[in-house]
Amino acid sequence: MNENTGSERNKAKDDHIEIMQRREHSRREREIQRQEKRLIKEANKKLIYAPKKTRRSLGLLYIDPEGVMHFSDGRWLKIYRVKGNCSNLPDSAGKIRGRCILTHRIKAGAEDIYLTLTQEGNTYELVRRAFAEDEKCLEEMELKNMDMEETVNTICGKMYPDKSITDDRTPFSFGDFMKKRGDLETVLFPSVTDAYDRCGIGNSFGISMFVMQYPDRCDSSVIRAMKEEGVDDMVISIGINKVSVEERALLIRNLAERYALPLSDDQVEPFINASMKVAVFGSDEERVGRIGSKAERCFLKSGFMIAPGFGDQKESIYSLLSLGITQQGSFRNMTDKAIKEFFRREYGRYDTD
Repeated sequence: MNENTGSERNKAKDDHIEIMQRREHSRREREIQRQEKRLIKEANKKLIYAPKKTRRSLGLLYIDPEGVMHFSDGRWLKIYRVKGNCSNLPDSAGKIRGRCILTHRIKAGAEDIYLTLTQEGNTYELVRRAFAEDEKCLEEMELKNMDMEETVNTICGKMYPDKSITDDRTPFSFGDFMKKRGDLETVLFPSVTDAYDRCGIGNSFGISMFVMQYPDRCDSSVIRAMKEEGVDDMVISIGINKVSVEERALLIRNLAERYALPLSDDQVEPFINASMKVAVFGSDEERVGRIGSKAERCFLKSGFMIAPGFGDQKESIYSLLSLGITQQGSFRNMTDKAIKEFFRREYGRYDTD
């Protein structure tokens, strides 16, 4: 009887300890949830509801004055100035959570490089953490965050080919913009005269081209070749999306079905999703046609199949000039080997001012 009583006491003691542990665990979970809600609330306070005109024209719903934009298609977007080495971006793109676009602006001897990061998420606090994690992965690039005012003033001041478009504009003030409930589309984009294979921008003309097929190897520098040919006013945009395990498996299965061949994973080279575009500008329509032909020849010599974006010049030019605020791209698979060679050749020794 005494033994049974002792067992019961021990069991009651163990049950009591287990109950206390559960309570402590629940208390810690509630505390974590409270902290999480507090962080989400504080982060959401930074978001400002975009003016109605801007919501309609760009689909831009919320703006953080520090430089983050949230769009109706679910994108969270942030733009940086690149001050360091970007030759290893293809390696880093496989590690980051978001998608990225590298934009290289070459104009009258000056060169600037920007990186646009895009995230997805339901709450701003989680998105902010994703941006912070990706920034850490990309430390080698020495990213400088641009707030909304710097972003807009950079686009208007450095991206356009024709100074007459923006010289008479006062610098963009986010506070004034919100007071006037303005339309960001009219601030960012000049009037563009759209044609089938080129467009007019202010007093200049531009041609936007996209890469339809990538080479298996990149044996020469396309950018250097274009400079040597006198192409001195251009924007190059390279979008990179990592390929998930599921997407790779689907592609291998589709290839096997198409060619009626058994294919294993190790028989298909590693690849990445890439979208490469270039826009060239000139003072008149005849000149921009000649420059466009030179740029096309340089790409073809390096094994890239490139062509003008027939029928969508305006959308493509806007996407390039806006650093990805409006996004338009044609993604193709490019082998890891080829894109890594491309970045090493183009940006291996590149330093910005």
